[in-house]
Amino acid sequence: MAIDSYTVIPAAPGYFVIYASEGKLDTGWPAPVIAWRIATERINGELHSQSWPIVPDGEPASNYVALLRADGRVEMLDGLYGSLEEAAASYEAGYASATKAHG
Repeated sequence: MAIDSYTVIPAAPGYFVIYASEGKLDTGWPAPVIAWRIATERINGELHSQSWPIVPDGEPASNYVALLRADGRVEMLDGLYGSLEEAAASYEAGYASATKAHG
């Protein structure tokens, strides 16, 4: 389906993009989220929206894997974690399991 519209809105302070490198979350260099890009499309007559963070360099690099929220929780594709440490442990365990299964 085609995107019906894009909207960019400023981000509230305290959100950061977390990248991954060599099977670990790279917590030493989180990129601040400065805005959100919202794409809206019509599917079967209903409107659906998705949002993506925008960092100072534009859209996050392809190794973007997590979003550190202002309240300290971390969003990843597989769920919401209570802390950066908890998210990192889950990511590393999942990476090790996937690497073992493929190699």
